[in-house]
Amino acid sequence: MRMARISLAAICALCCGLLHAQEKNDALPTSKRRRPIRTASDICTTARKSSIRQFQKGRQAGCGHCVACQKQVVKFGTELEDWKAAEFAAQEMIAEAQGGRATALAHYDLATVFMTEGMLRKKDEYLTRAHEEIGQAISAYANFPDAVFIDGELLARLQQDDAAKARFEQFVKITAATDPKHVRACAT
Repeated sequence: MRMARISLAAICALCCGLLHAQEKNDALPTSKRRRPIRTASDICTTARKSSIRQFQKGRQAGCGHCVACQKQVVKFGTELEDWKAAEFAAQEMIAEAQGGRATALAHYDLATVFMTEGMLRKKDEYLTRAHEEIGQAISAYANFPDAVFIDGELLARLQQDDAAKARFEQFVKITAATDPKHVRACAT
């Protein structure tokens, strides 16, 4: 309880100090003002952008070709809507994949990039490309429930209801009843 009081007092003092500094900054002429304090999301976005640049520089220097680096580029590229970087990294993963499962996962990652881009831009061409990539993932590794479910969602978004229903029925057959997606697939 004592620690909570001390922490609360420290937070209040810090907030008061920041407000006082901001008031001083507002009173200064425009040419002498300090830069505004950046929020945590601004800092996080800047860090992610620099991370993508570091991965790309590493790729040019001979590093950055490992699957973990490429997955990070796909993740950050998708979050920051840097579609070229995410797509390029996913395509590199496909080219370097060895074995059915690794190839299926690489196609799945590229499909998620296309699916996210299609949903954000509201363009069916990206959803169609995502459907094609998911089809390649399923053909590379037949027992891939997440890919089957995503393909059902893509087909439903593309207004191909019969094909979507067939995919959801396939998903229900290969998953356990305890899977949360199982209930969603049964409802469609």
